[in-house]
Amino acid sequence: MCAQSGLLASQSQTCPIPWTWTTNPAGVLQEQARQAAKDKAVRDAQQRAQAENAALEKQRQDEAAAEKRREAEAAKTAVKTAAAEKLRQEAAAKAADKAALAAQREAAQHQEHQHEVLVAQEATDAERGYKHVTVADIMLDFADMSEGTKLVLTGYHSHVGQLESLSDGTLGDFVYLDSRELTRETRLADLRCDGQAQRCLLTIWAHTGCTMQFAGKETSAPCLIIDALRPGPYAVAPEPDRFH
Repeated sequence: MCAQSGLLASQSQTCPIPWTWTTNPAGVLQEQARQAAKDKAVRDAQQRAQAENAALEKQRQDEAAAEKRREAEAAKTAVKTAAAEKLRQEAAAKAADKAALAAQREAAQHQEHQHEVLVAQEATDAERGYKHVTVADIMLDFADMSEGTKLVLTGYHSHVGQLESLSDGTLGDFVYLDSRELTRETRLADLRCDGQAQRCLLTIWAHTGCTMQFAGKETSAPCLIIDALRPGPYAVAPEPDRFH
């Protein structure tokens, strides 16, 4: 011991460390090697875990980025689709407006044309001596009409057996008709009124001069001899060759 050698405790002196001898130095080295291997295995496992975690995090980030890109593309597509639909609707609205304006112009032109035709037909009828009347007018004024008075009127044609008549269709007033001066072709083509053999709308050009007989006696019932006729309302002039 350093104290037993007579040195003072305050004096600096290094005591020699005695050598420790082991009985199995190779075993110590083996133990150290095993420990080092264990430590390395732990470090490797930790590194692998970190690498796996990093890979999973990167995969998650990539998937999130991909999802954002898909959402952005979907949003762009939705915007484009909405814009295209808006353009389509605007184009459809413009087309509809254009078609409506065209239809209005066509209707106005047709109405103007019909008016011109009507005015021309009335002028033509006036030149031929025909007067426009209604069935009700004839019922009131027939007794005062002279023979050969020319009339134009529109009404519903009916025939039962040999009797033919033209009525207003609402009030029950009617006049008898004599169509014997019409050609057979005219009777077949016009009096059938597009296949409606019993009752149809006709415009007739006619004159007074016939009488009706019932039970062998003449009556004062209004009767008109048809000069020309056409199915439908008064608008278009009949062909000239229909007049006799």
